[in-house]
Amino acid sequence: MRISYTYLNYLIVFGMLLGIFLFYLLPEHFFNSSLEKSHCLHNIWFSKPCPGCGMTRAFYHSLHLNFSTAVILNPSIILFYACIFTEVIFRLHQSKWNARVRLIMYVFLCISLFTIYFIRLIY
Repeated sequence: MRISYTYLNYLIVFGMLLGIFLFYLLPEHFFNSSLEKSHCLHNIWFSKPCPGCGMTRAFYHSLHLNFSTAVILNPSIILFYACIFTEVIFRLHQSKWNARVRLIMYVFLCISLFTIYFIRLIY
């Protein structure tokens, strides 16, 4: 039995949405609102936040419509949502245009993460 590529894309989108929903249901005490109490190994070893520090907590707070806390934790959360949206569109309707936009979104997300990383290193 072979699954077609279209059904596989639908399955991936369903998995993404199910994962987001299950993440939404996690209790709030798993996610504190400060960068100082991070469980990130980079932060523990080097006492500096990594490029993705705060992204999980920012995602959690943005799902609960607390956008101000989410942006404070990691401003790249805005581009992260744009990447999720682009990925869903790409999976449901594939074209060369969507693939280019998808690549551009991921490049901007990486640039944003490392820009925030360098700003945090300086300050």
